[in-house]
Amino acid sequence: MKKLTIFIFIFIFLISSIFVGCAPDLISNENVKTINSSDNKYFAVLFKRDGGATTPNSLQVSLYKKGAKINNDKGNVFISNRIDLVDIEWNDKGALVVKYNGSDDDVLKKITSKYNAKIEYISDSTLK
Repeated sequence: MKKLTIFIFIFIFLISSIFVGCAPDLISNENVKTINSSDNKYFAVLFKRDGGATTPNSLQVSLYKKGAKINNDKGNVFISNRIDLVDIEWNDKGALVVKYNGSDDDVLKKITSKYNAKIEYISDSTLK
């Protein structure tokens, strides 16, 4: 009887593992803002990444070359943790500016250049 119980437990575990492995991707990105560079070579996307029930939402930024397809990947230039406000804009020098209302301790990724585009960051506690 003990062997049968162990066999049933292992069988249920294996079947459950198969279903979990085949589940759809639970991570999703919700677009908050998309802006084109003034020279139209690039576009930046600010999005909220939802990692599911066990992971907090995160505001992130990705930079793409014009014509690229937006994917469901994590941010390629900026990833925040516990920051609730982020904004993006292009400045008159052609740099992408990422403003956020948190401390640098809450920033997990901050890239200063991608595809020859400069990226600047401003921590602004007055951002609304």
